[in-house]
Amino acid sequence: MPDGPTRLQVLASRLLTRRWFRSLVMRRSKVPTELRTRYALATEENRGQKAYVSGTKNACLFVTDLDRSQAFFEKAAGLKHLATGDLVDHPSHEGRKVRVRAMGFGDAPDLLLAQQFDESGRTVPVQRHGLHHVAFRIESSTHINGFARELRRKGLHPSYGPVKHYDGPGGDGGWGGNRAVYLHDPDGHFIEFHNEMDAFGTRYG
Repeated sequence: MPDGPTRLQVLASRLLTRRWFRSLVMRRSKVPTELRTRYALATEENRGQKAYVSGTKNACLFVTDLDRSQAFFEKAAGLKHLATGDLVDHPSHEGRKVRVRAMGFGDAPDLLLAQQFDESGRTVPVQRHGLHHVAFRIESSTHINGFARELRRKGLHPSYGPVKHYDGPGGDGGWGGNRAVYLHDPDGHFIEFHNEMDAFGTRYG
């Protein structure tokens, strides 16, 4: 990893000190029915069955080195390697190849790591823009300060936090009621670990 934080990493850390940004990032509410995207086969529609997009299943990150990123997420999050795909043609960039590695907490993939290669077989650099962070939920009984100490013991140093997102004493002025700690992965992605949030709209006085 680089010796010091990049300009983008510094910006990402500073954004989290802004209440409006934390409110935007941490907002969790039900998507109105009219905005949900519906996917259904004609035969399903005829039977009155409807399928709605209701949440996220996994995240996929472009990385520079599959082994390095696997080691990071094993150490930081406890994810395990499930499978690594063959080197295949990139679906949207002619001449490029891509290899994808699946990692998960159980038997299903929770995180996909994708390494791209150009026509000469060299790794395509990761573009450090377009993604602010990926969040992992930890058990609400876990004390975030202890979790942060464990990260440091493993040689992983938080970029922001531990912090509690709320307006009360010791909070960072945000809301959500959850405690969180953030760090960067080897390619500069902002990674959050947090416990359960309070109900949407909860405030403290």
